[in-house]
Amino acid sequence: AGTITGLPANVTAGIHIHSGFSCAAAAEVGGHYYEGMTNDPWITTYTSDTDGVASILMDMEGFSLSEDMPVAGRTLVVHSPTSKIGCGLLEVSTGVVTHMGEYPGYSGAHAVKGTIVTKSTLDGIILTGTLAGLPASTEAGFHIHSGFSCASAAGVGGHYYEGMDSDPWTTTYTSDSSGAAQISLPMTGFSLTSSMPVLGRTLVVHSASSKIGCGVQGAAKMLETLIGHYPGFSGAAPKGSVVVTQTEAGIRIAGTITGLPANVTAG
Repeated sequence: AGTITGLPANVTAGIHIHSGFSCAAAAEVGGHYYEGMTNDPWITTYTSDTDGVASILMDMEGFSLSEDMPVAGRTLVVHSPTSKIGCGLLEVSTGVVTHMGEYPGYSGAHAVKGTIVTKSTLDGIILTGTLAGLPASTEAGFHIHSGFSCASAAGVGGHYYEGMDSDPWTTTYTSDSSGAAQISLPMTGFSLTSSMPVLGRTLVVHSASSKIGCGVQGAAKMLETLIGHYPGFSGAAPKGSVVVTQTEAGIRIAGTITGLPANVTAG
């Protein structure tokens, strides 16, 4: 699961796991990863919206994270209808994933979506990922709240800083002209599961005047990648976040990609 921005608008095109282990050069990306399988299963696609954003959700049988047909460390490639335009590595992650949606009771013009991963650091946590559906060209709040549910506003709670001397949640995102934002937010004094634990708590996105997005930081064993330029591609690269999680039959690939060609289907 994940979110990719910076894609061509209104297109359907390909997103596939390749056999290589590097995005440094095209030769190191490899081809479609299906060694030993009878048929190539990588006919998988994303569909972008008018802002070049795609939410990714794909189930793939016959693969695993690190056992039979392992995908850990391999390349994830994003296509336009005519070119390979994005590449990222599926890195082992010890973090927890949050899939963002609308804030409870919000009925405005912005439909927030996105994928955020929260990981431990030496002195706290770091939140990384991609948000879309934001007000364009805006700086506004992005905070962890004390609640454990986005089902109602009461379950979201207020800023989470119980026992601290002051509220640290003056943190913000900055969106681009298509309403997308890339998040990299380190926070000291918090943890996933020990002192000031954030696991299971709500993550809230604001506009300049309202709370517009909410998600719950939940536990998941997963791989994550941030999509960027495909090696040697000189056009505008897509952007996004994609995570891969284990299912009973194989793996699930999901996320959001923006900046894709409009109205296309590609690999």
